[in-house]
Amino acid sequence: MNYSYEFSRRHFIKVAAAGLALSQTLEAKMINSRIHGVYVGIQTFSLRGLRYDAVIPALKQLGIGECELVAGQIEPLATDVPDLAKWRATVSLDYFADMRKKFNQAGISIRGYNGRFGAAPAGRGGRGARGAGGPAAAAAPGAPGADAGPVAGAAQTPPAPPAAPATPPPTPAPVTDEEIDRTFQIAMALGAKSVNGGIQPAIADRVGKAAEKYNMIIGIYAQTPETLALSKNFRYDIDIGDYTRAGHDSLQFVTENLDKITDIHLKDCKLNGPSVPFGTGDSHMKEVLQLLKKHKSQIRANIDCDYPGTGTSIDEVKKCFDYVKACLA
Repeated sequence: MNYSYEFSRRHFIKVAAAGLALSQTLEAKMINSRIHGVYVGIQTFSLRGLRYDAVIPALKQLGIGECELVAGQIEPLATDVPDLAKWRATVSLDYFADMRKKFNQAGISIRGYNGRFGAAPAGRGGRGARGAGGPAAAAAPGAPGADAGPVAGAAQTPPAPPAAPATPPPTPAPVTDEEIDRTFQIAMALGAKSVNGGIQPAIADRVGKAAEKYNMIIGIYAQTPETLALSKNFRYDIDIGDYTRAGHDSLQFVTENLDKITDIHLKDCKLNGPSVPFGTGDSHMKEVLQLLKKHKSQIRANIDCDYPGTGTSIDEVKKCFDYVKACLA
């Protein structure tokens, strides 16, 4: 489906330039969550149940100055805007530039943007699927758009298999070049340095070309060298928890691909098992963090808290952040 894009090249350049000027002005006021040389941030889905206007004070309270922002926390809810693809195509880029300003004024940098290429509703009820070749993240209580509150404390159990649909789901509309471009334009208006997420193999080549056009990095969830080779702008965005859950050695992967990674999602999981509190799983989190410290790496280490806990999502993220600090002490 084709939509009319309500922006001009001149307007886009104006928004980008204004954002650059703002970031330079606020640079000295940004929260510093770099620990002994390691860049520590957060994947904002960790603050599940919170919209962006609640995410900002939460990050300020936690003392976390960088984030990978999930689209579902800044986009309208399905109840308000049924056609999200049309909304993305027509909303002014000023909406995202203003959001960037609010984060920056609180001392927070939107380092990465977890959007989705195409019409699928990114972040509605979760972050969206992991890319081909990467394990899928388990659904977490209190996904973006849900009511904020305590995270369930019950142990994780495998979800029951879904009932077979009476009729096959409709085939998604092909992803257009305009939709791909729009994702990059949104990311740039937010001030992001990368677009992170899963990429359908059918559009990977076009996404790579657009990444080169906009001079942006793509952090892909697929841990496959074939996908990475499609563009010089592709890097790995590895979730060490999901990687462990799938039965792999996350420390080995990070060690062998240190120069090919843009972001690491810090999550602890049991080998072939569920997400667990930081420090109680098999994801080699301490060793991975120490590796980044040793190499003075520019890789962003983002807290990705999705295990069941006993407090609010803010309470659980604080525990995660405290553990990360201890690992790097």
